[in-house]
Amino acid sequence: MRKHLLEDNKKILGIEISTLIYGSGKNIIRTLEDLEICAEPYVSDKNNTILYFGDLDYEGIIIYESMKRIFQNKYAIKPFVEGYIAMLEKYENMRFPLPKTKEGQNRNISDSFLGEFSHKCRDKFKEILSADEYIPQEILNIGDF
Repeated sequence: MRKHLLEDNKKILGIEISTLIYGSGKNIIRTLEDLEICAEPYVSDKNNTILYFGDLDYEGIIIYESMKRIFQNKYAIKPFVEGYIAMLEKYENMRFPLPKTKEGQNRNISDSFLGEFSHKCRDKFKEILSADEYIPQEILNIGDF
């Protein structure tokens, strides 16, 4: 996705993207702490929606929920819904086994992340998580958008 956006493409999955954060796990919270001094002013502007995109697993959901809680008064942070839906659709069409959830992941998620999705998606995500599986963000590649 980064390469796609750096090549001056403005849309991913039909959605115009101004700021998308992904990967880097828990380090993303430290990155957001320094956003105002490290990024272009439009990125940290409250009117700019920052889209989050990570693995669909407990850890990825908790990272989003932590960012949302810590920075909710500073930045407009939302999950990249279309990306997660595309991950789910690709998995359902491919029908290959998903990787198993890593041992020791905190499973104490709220509805902050899942509440951004339709009931149908939410139920499917819960089904995957309760089976101790997850969808890695790398399931999508440049050919998918």
